[in-house]
Amino acid sequence: MDTDLLKIIIIGVLGEIGFILLLFFIKKGWIGSASIGKSGASITAANKKEVQRQYDTGTIKYNQDNEVKKYDDELTNFAIEKSDKLRRTLAIELNSRIICLGTIRALSGGLRFPLYDASRKNDFKEKLRPENIKAYMIEIIKEIVEEYKAFSIEREMSFCGNDAKIKCPELPSVDSLIDDVQKKIIENWALPIRSKNIEICYKKIALYKENIPKYKHLGDEVNVRIAENCINKNLERIRVLERKPEPGEF
Repeated sequence: MDTDLLKIIIIGVLGEIGFILLLFFIKKGWIGSASIGKSGASITAANKKEVQRQYDTGTIKYNQDNEVKKYDDELTNFAIEKSDKLRRTLAIELNSRIICLGTIRALSGGLRFPLYDASRKNDFKEKLRPENIKAYMIEIIKEIVEEYKAFSIEREMSFCGNDAKIKCPELPSVDSLIDDVQKKIIENWALPIRSKNIEICYKKIALYKENIPKYKHLGDEVNVRIAENCINKNLERIRVLERKPEPGEF
């Protein structure tokens, strides 16, 4: 092989290996930057203090995001817990109108599904505002009525589990139940969740206030402004959730 060609190949291979190592070192933070100009190649060592600063502020932000998620999960779990308790409340309400214990258990269990679905969506900060809660209750009650009607149709075709010759008793009309059910949902589900939502907003505000001095100490003005903005958003949510409803709203 021609000696000059061999030199070119070797130089090319070494140059490629060197470029890969350079990228690796930059990624690791061992080298700050690299450039090639008329005066040749230039490599700047990484500022260890800057790397540490970015690490510290990133850690605070990571922990903050995790705490916010925990607070959101806390609200979701609270709503689901209230849905479970409401099932027992509905069972007591149905007990005075339906004689079959199995029917009461199945029906009260089925009626809580729309509440489960609403709990998992966790958009209470909007839905439970005074101007929205009336429409929200209508939406949930509509889904519960559909569950009730579907259960009633299925029940009409069923026979008693204790005596296969006897058909299951007819259920009360949904119209005779719906007002009481709606009242129970508002008192035992919607209003407690709204109060819990306000509590969660205060917890988030306290978290952001705790982290702002840490960001300032590290000179991270971006996250200071983000935290301040989040505080203002939560204060606004508290204000609208605590506002007394106008006539006709709720």
